[in-house]
Amino acid sequence: MASLCVRRTSRASSSGIAVRVLGDGDVVDGSKILRFWRKLEIKIRVAALTTIGIFRRRVRIVRLGSRYGGWLVPVRLMYEGMLVVSAGVGEDTTFDAELVARYNCRIIGIDPTPRAVRHVQRSVASLGDAFNLVEVALSGSDDARPFYPPASPEHVSYSLVDQNGSAAPLMVKTARLSSVMRSLFDGDVPQIGLMKLDIEGAEGEVICDILDSGFRPPVICVEFDRRGLHHMLDTMWRIRRGGYVLVAVEGLNATFIAKNAVGPARGVPDGG
Repeated sequence: MASLCVRRTSRASSSGIAVRVLGDGDVVDGSKILRFWRKLEIKIRVAALTTIGIFRRRVRIVRLGSRYGGWLVPVRLMYEGMLVVSAGVGEDTTFDAELVARYNCRIIGIDPTPRAVRHVQRSVASLGDAFNLVEVALSGSDDARPFYPPASPEHVSYSLVDQNGSAAPLMVKTARLSSVMRSLFDGDVPQIGLMKLDIEGAEGEVICDILDSGFRPPVICVEFDRRGLHHMLDTMWRIRRGGYVLVAVEGLNATFIAKNAVGPARGVPDGG
């Protein structure tokens, strides 16, 4: 456990209240300070995203899924049989299951996390043939990269970003969205109606790659829960430059729609 050794002294403040000044005799727990800072930073991001959300475009929104794994989506852009890419499956597939139940969606789940794979295998009854799991980590490159475990064994989500000093990462195959789609569809890649990104800090590089490749899903849902405020704002700026507007915020989850999206999306994306 990281700590700092300091000496204890004391003095009186101008108000007459004794003030403790740390010196060589005291021990400050560095890990506690780090945890405190991370919690504070998350609160700052939530506050910033909530404030930005005040200026969102007003559209009719519906919430699908559980309290933990649910997302806000625009009602008018949801349609029967739409194709959804759900990157970052974890152990809560209630969002995917409700998409299937309400709209008969086809779901492409992307997640190589061992516990997520086992969860999908157990959830066949609620997901059925509509759900297809691709066991790669979505990223901005086709490669093999370290996949870092969560700080707590109680958590499920691995990450391509090591923010916990995690030991013993897995080596996993990473793939661009365009590569995933080409591997699943022979030549004629269908339109993605909704793209959900809950990928623990890799959303920035994936957003850049998706937009640079010509994909324009009418709806993009993104969780900003790993990187700092600057990363979140930079990613949101890139999404906005790609032709999207913010329509919903819940905690660190944000939903965007394409500016030109006027109804159920059809056609074929120009993904490269």
